Amino acid sequence: MFSSSTMRRCREFIAKMCDATTGIPTKNGLPILGTSLSIIASGSAPKLHKYIHRRHEESGPVFRENMGTHSAVFVSDPEIMRLIFSVDGKHPRHFVPRPWSLFNEIHHSKRGLFFMDGEEWLAHRKPLNKHFLKKDVINRLNDVHTVVVDDLIGRLKKYEGGEIENLNFELYRHSLSFVIGSLLGSSYIETRKEYFDKLSELTEIFISIFETTSKLMVTPVDLVQKLGLPPWKKFEKAVMDSLESSRGIVKRMIVQQSPNGLLDKIMEEISNFDQIVAIVVDLLIAAGDTTAIANQWAIYLMAKNRIYQKKLLENPELIRGVFRETLRLYPSAIFVTRYMPEDVTLKDYTLKKNDLVTLSLYTSGRNGEVFPDPETFLPERWLRSNEKQNINQANSFLPFAMGVRSCIGAKLAQAHITMTIQEVTKAFDLTLKEEVEMILKLVPVPHKPVRIQISSRKNS
Repeated sequence: MFSSSTMRRCREFIAKMCDATTGIPTKNGLPILGTSLSIIASGSAPKLHKYIHRRHEESGPVFRENMGTHSAVFVSDPEIMRLIFSVDGKHPRHFVPRPWSLFNEIHHSKRGLFFMDGEEWLAHRKPLNKHFLKKDVINRLNDVHTVVVDDLIGRLKKYEGGEIENLNFELYRHSLSFVIGSLLGSSYIETRKEYFDKLSELTEIFISIFETTSKLMVTPVDLVQKLGLPPWKKFEKAVMDSLESSRGIVKRMIVQQSPNGLLDKIMEEISNFDQIVAIVVDLLIAAGDTTAIANQWAIYLMAKNRIYQKKLLENPELIRGVFRETLRLYPSAIFVTRYMPEDVTLKDYTLKKNDLVTLSLYTSGRNGEVFPDPETFLPERWLRSNEKQNINQANSFLPFAMGVRSCIGAKLAQAHITMTIQEVTKAFDLTLKEEVEMILKLVPVPHKPVRIQISSRKNS
């Protein structure tokens, strides 16, 4: 009989075996099942980020894993990540959750930029870059954004002296309002009350899309759909409701748009109404997928680390560090994916054409060599005073990806999060009632509702 220590060393050796042709440590697991049983034993999809983090600790910054449903190369080295974005081609391809792609196939549904590939993607994305990524886009919309954030502060005041009820819903609704305001422009200031009921309706629909998608992701989706099982029917209804509701909103927005709004710019570049709707729906879904969740984690961190409320009030420039620390610890996209367009060798690793490369932002953000005391919320680490450290950290900070397929809403997202947190901190003293853990449901969410008690600063 082999001793347990010998067996452990054997497992470690096997885990670190490299594909001789690529130099990448590879773990194939069982035939057909791959490592899916190990993933399930580690907490399944909600804890996938922690499972992959442990695998990086075992096998290094680059490894390949056959997870049963698909095989992927995971990368946590920031330098290699940046190289990936430099070689991902003219039309970068990324992984699309199977429930979403299956819905599009069944319903012949045209969707926005996230779902496009090849020349179709480039033809729609390229003309929009100059509008969404221009330096002055935020300045032009500042009056609208100010009103939207003031609306949130006003709604939160009703919780004075108590806990915010359903913080997730409040921030999701706020994010949708922020995006619609950005699309409409200044006219939203006068017309926004017409959208309030629709905002609540869309918030419920989009939350349902993500909840049903996350449940389907751990099932054989095609079989669930073929059998017409409840998880698919709930998901299908949520997506169809979102498209129907969004079409009505877009029709109203087209009539009410202002020249400084982004919808005006979209319509300058795209004439097809269905395609305009598809792009707007993607932007609205992304508002909940990214900024609403990021805002929730930022408020959680500020309430948990109360000293930073005082520090931010004393030094408004610290908001940059609060923003970056939030997305370092809780990146809106835990994994960023790219399919390799051709064979390429990066450093000591060879990636093959069509390899699915998955960038592990959760792990790269916890690299102790780059971020000392990585599990601690330290907004000061991003201050410009520590120039050398700041450069290293900036090179490791990729929450919106890079290259031609980086997040088109990055500037809006940063403005949204920083303005929201700055103003919420000015208005309220935040107290965390209990800590939460992060789990994955497509995006990193709290494992239970975040409980925050607030009191107005004028009364504190």
